[in-house]
Amino acid sequence: MLVERRINADFSRLLSRFTPNTVFMHVGAASCDFAILAASFVERVYVVDPASVPERGTRLPVNLRLVAANEEGLPIPEGTIDIALTEDPGKLRFIRRCLVPGGVLLSPDRALSNALRDAGYSRIRVPWFNPLVEAMR
Repeated sequence: MLVERRINADFSRLLSRFTPNTVFMHVGAASCDFAILAASFVERVYVVDPASVPERGTRLPVNLRLVAANEEGLPIPEGTIDIALTEDPGKLRFIRRCLVPGGVLLSPDRALSNALRDAGYSRIRVPWFNPLVEAMR
């Protein structure tokens, strides 16, 4: 119960950043559950390389796209993502290219600070009270 409450609080913090014009990308999603929820708050959602896809017959929101990364990077136009969420250090450079100027990458992986610097992110914040690391393009 306590873990569930903490997860809900973390997602509430993330949802509070969304506006109807936000374009959100979740890279390496364990499931599409959060992306499906996010789709009701934002203009568009990209789910890149989900660990599991929704069951056949599940109706996905019309503004949600499942996409696969390739060797060249992410098949998403550069400079179109407002907020990205990932735990995958291997995709940080590709995500940075997709972010709009001032776009934000969030991660629950607090150990990503050095990898974020190496990938060219600025203004990296690892707040002690918030489980989400924040880095700006």
